[in-house]
Amino acid sequence: MLPLALSAQTFATLYSFSPQDYGAYDAYGGVTLGPQGELYGATLDGGRWGYGGVYELLPPASPGGGWTAVVLHSFDAAAGEFLGGPLAIGPNGSLYGVTSAIGSAFQLDPPAGTSSGWQYKVIYQFTQATSA
Repeated sequence: MLPLALSAQTFATLYSFSPQDYGAYDAYGGVTLGPQGELYGATLDGGRWGYGGVYELLPPASPGGGWTAVVLHSFDAAAGEFLGGPLAIGPNGSLYGVTSAIGSAFQLDPPAGTSSGWQYKVIYQFTQATSA
């Protein structure tokens, strides 16, 4: 049996999260790859109300350029904090995840038509009976 030759791996920081300007930070749960090379994820902290948020990292316009972060949604006290784990992406580009206010599953729909913002909605609210 011949030895397996492995190529060297490199590590590069794509983006450094910051709490400035309502930025989401404490990224948690990994990222989900979008159809155009963008990365989606969520954070435990930051966002407009400090309960974390869902972000999109847009790849650089040219090789070697910087990635751009966009906060798509900020969680509030009613939704609770993001519970972690990667977001799921649906065939229509919607993002799915879970928050902590007893537990709710959410859907975040991409902008449609003349809308410029992502639309957040709770699609399932867990109860103590369903979370036990």
